[in-house]
Amino acid sequence: MKVMAIAPYEGLKELLLQLGEDEPFDLQVEYGDLEEGVHLAKQAVNNGTDIIISRGGTAELIQKVVSIPVIDIEVSGYDLLRVLTLVKEYTGKTAIVGFPPISEGAATICEIANIELSTYTVKNEHEVEPTLLELHKKGYDMFIGDVITVKKAANLGFNAILITAGKESVHKAFQQAKKTHHLYSALKQNYAMARQILDHYQAGIVVYNRSGQVVFTNRDFKEKYLDLFAKVIDLESALQTAFKQETFKTFVQRAEEVWKVTAFPMQKDFIVFRVIDVTNENALTGTTLLPSSNHSNMASHHTKMKHALHLAEIYRDRDEPIWIEGEVGTGKEKLAHFIHSSSKREPYPLLRIDCEIVQEEQWLQLLNIEHPDATLLHHEMGSVLLKNIDALTLSIQKRLLRLLGTKEVGCRFIATSREPYQTLLAQGVFLEELYYKMARLTIHLPSLNERKEDIENLTLLFISKYNQKFGKQCVGLRQEAKEALENFRWSGNINQLKQVIEEIVLISEDPYIAVEDVEAILKTKRSATFQGSLSLNGTLEEIERRIIKQVWEEEGRNQTRTAKRLGINRTTLWRKMNLPRLR
Repeated sequence: MKVMAIAPYEGLKELLLQLGEDEPFDLQVEYGDLEEGVHLAKQAVNNGTDIIISRGGTAELIQKVVSIPVIDIEVSGYDLLRVLTLVKEYTGKTAIVGFPPISEGAATICEIANIELSTYTVKNEHEVEPTLLELHKKGYDMFIGDVITVKKAANLGFNAILITAGKESVHKAFQQAKKTHHLYSALKQNYAMARQILDHYQAGIVVYNRSGQVVFTNRDFKEKYLDLFAKVIDLESALQTAFKQETFKTFVQRAEEVWKVTAFPMQKDFIVFRVIDVTNENALTGTTLLPSSNHSNMASHHTKMKHALHLAEIYRDRDEPIWIEGEVGTGKEKLAHFIHSSSKREPYPLLRIDCEIVQEEQWLQLLNIEHPDATLLHHEMGSVLLKNIDALTLSIQKRLLRLLGTKEVGCRFIATSREPYQTLLAQGVFLEELYYKMARLTIHLPSLNERKEDIENLTLLFISKYNQKFGKQCVGLRQEAKEALENFRWSGNINQLKQVIEEIVLISEDPYIAVEDVEAILKTKRSATFQGSLSLNGTLEEIERRIIKQVWEEEGRNQTRTAKRLGINRTTLWRKMNLPRLR
């Protein structure tokens, strides 16, 4: 056991050396008060000292800067009684000035011994001098205190008596040092074992205090996460959540890596984080973590679409599940991403699960509520997008319904459906109870054919995107080209428009896209539509009706273009269109 004793006055140094000769430990004694004592203590720690012994304000300062135990030589009742006896017959006015251990102890002894002596308490070093000056004005000419009080009084030219430490106090400090070393050695051994275990643990461990300062990290965290963790997670929010809810679970994404983060409070003032890289884990197969982003082009001139966007803004910070309904290609997933990225959950990823792709056995892992690391249960801080929820089998729907019935699910669900819910329920392919669980809030997206006024703006956005991709310099549309796009029947909605513009930009050679380029691409889409949807069953007259109606719809119900495309005049078209059941 190696002990460094730092004496704030010379007399204490001599007493420590004298009494230390009979002790079984290696004792080094130095003189040093306040900051000088702190400097000596730091050197002692670097030299392998186990315990530091000091006194009063010096001991208090040392405790703040070293990581090893510091024993304070207490002011005992004997020490106070000796000084009070010394000044008992003093004829002038005497006051005791010191920190609470001195002033309060002296007041108690004065009361017991029936000694009339004033005591004054100071809270820090800066209060000592003003207190002495004020008391001197009141006629006090003798002051009793520790080293700080005596030094300040001497600098002011006042009389002062130091409360010195007696043998009893020094012996007690030595005994405390030996007991503390015994306990501290056991703790160090346990800490070393725990440290070794944590350093071999295949997960990053970091401990923060309430101020957000790191107080512990294991080797895995230092090597993999230390420089990045605070950049990819909202640390202040995570700490608040963990302290308040006594748990914190989420996924975070950095570049191509996915981290699973768990946190819990320890000893009321600390939060322990566990970080695991799950990039290659099977539990995430069939799912994608999408980082939050700003969808600035979520705007529309169409009344129904503006209403849908207005609802999205109202719903974005709600925790209830949101059901988004619309045809294929109407932008349901994009709206879900917009809702998440503009919400309070924005610091955490959007977990997208494509219900049409994920296999049934994979769902068993995702929805396993008995497993503590179940993916959905762990993503409680973010949002979960169930894309194409209408594709779920009834057996998986029942499992999802069971999951939603637990109190453990903290994530916010957003579901998208290609089919109207009335159709799903009428056909018996979707559980009514699950629908009402998932559709606490609903949004319907209109088709692109209903949003003709938005086609030009969407087209310009796509032109900009594909200019960059193909190195083109298209700056806009000719009026005829714009009208051709607006009058086309968009069976694939925005997805189809995006595909068409990509092809047009690629083949266009002029700054402004011409109607010929548009028609060339749209013609291939019409042919594909005919091949995929035209039935040849029935009489020749019935087939003719179906062809005329389909072309009429694709041409935006424009009779002039319909007649031109069919190679007949408008009068003939008008006559055929007025046949029964065509209109």
